[in-house]
Amino acid sequence: MIRNLIFDFGNVFVDLDLQATVSSLMEYGVQEIPASLYEAAYAYEKGQLSTPDFVKTARALLPDLTENQLVTAWNAILLDIPAHRLEFLKELSDANSYKMLLLSNSNNLHLEHLTHRWGQEYMEGFLAHFEGVYFSHEMGLRKPDLEIFQYVLESEQIRPEETLFVDDTKENTDAASSMGLHTWHLQAGHDDISELLAHLS
Repeated sequence: MIRNLIFDFGNVFVDLDLQATVSSLMEYGVQEIPASLYEAAYAYEKGQLSTPDFVKTARALLPDLTENQLVTAWNAILLDIPAHRLEFLKELSDANSYKMLLLSNSNNLHLEHLTHRWGQEYMEGFLAHFEGVYFSHEMGLRKPDLEIFQYVLESEQIRPEETLFVDDTKENTDAASSMGLHTWHLQAGHDDISELLAHLS
C-alpha cells in the first residue's frame, strides 16, 4: 500500500521550458555552450558553489554577458504552476491520506526568482502542502544520486515499498526504482500530476 508520495517540482507542478535558457543565451549572442558550464550548474545544484561563485564562474565562461543577462537566461526555464495543479495539490493535502514530500534539484537563483514572481505568501502556501521539503542545493546531493533518496527515506523514516516517487526525468525514476520505490515517470506535455490517483489504484 502506498502511504508516502515524493514529488519532483519542475514539470510536475511548475511548468518548465527546457530550451528557454539556451535560446535566451543564443539571443544574447552566445554561439556555443561550453561543457564546463553544465558542470558548474550541477555543482551549483549540489550547493558546491554559492550564487556569487556560480555567477562568476558562468560569466568567466561566457564573458560577453552581463550579470543581468546571465541571470535572466538562467531563470528563463521557469514558467508557472497551472491553477488546476495547485487545486489538486490542495485537495490531496487536505485529504491527509498520504505523507507528502517535495524533492527537487534546485538552486537559490531559481527559488528566489519564483518567490519574487509569485510572492512570499504564495510560495510559502505551496510549500506548506508538503510535510518535508528537500532541495538539492541544501542537501549537497542531487538526483539521480542514490544517496539523496536514502537520505529522504531515513530522514522521514519511511519505507521504499510504501512510497511513490514522481519525476519527469527517467534517469531519476530509474534510480529511485533501483532502491525499491514505486515510481511514475511523468512525461510533461502528455501526463499531468492531477492524474495521480489513477497511478495509486
